[in-house]
Amino acid sequence: MERSSPSLFKKISEKIQIYTEISRIGEISRRYFVMNAFDGLLTIIGVVMGSFISGVKDARIIIGTGMAASWAMGISGFIGALITEQAERERKVKDIEKAILIELNGSILEKAEKFAVIVAALIDGLSPLLVSFISISPLFLTLYSLLSLYYSLALSLFLSIFLLFVIGLYLGRTAGGKLTYYGLVMTASGILVVAISLFIGKI
Repeated sequence: MERSSPSLFKKISEKIQIYTEISRIGEISRRYFVMNAFDGLLTIIGVVMGSFISGVKDARIIIGTGMAASWAMGISGFIGALITEQAERERKVKDIEKAILIELNGSILEKAEKFAVIVAALIDGLSPLLVSFISISPLFLTLYSLLSLYYSLALSLFLSIFLLFVIGLYLGRTAGGKLTYYGLVMTASGILVVAISLFIGKI
């Protein structure tokens, strides 16, 4: 029994690796993660700035608004990616079947493509939830009177912009250079949302 668990884990790992290589889901997953994490962070920045400008005093309202928006993005991303990837990959399998004149039902290619659909949908759905929760986490300190609302909003804003910078660095590394450039561009987008929010607040 002790030897069966590592063996089973190894088989599952090898199968996942094979499916990943066949479906080439790695590259697509990176794009999905970055795009939806980016959207999630900008959404939280908008929520934080909107709450600050509107003078919201209850941290629960801000947390609820932020998480509700993030959940909506997550569900939208999951279902959107699930349907889109399924359609695209089913078409890919059918095109290959037509080319080789062989049905691929139950083949490793079909299984790999189905695996890719699930992975893409999960990453697309979970990425905005993950970054949004991290960004909005300082507000939980306010609920327990460990931090004032003003400082928790400021810290939440800082975390959001910092995560944008980190995502930019990741993009730069993926591109093979210009880490600082990508990091600053992503950071600038967050600062732009802050500036626009402040401008709107003064109208």
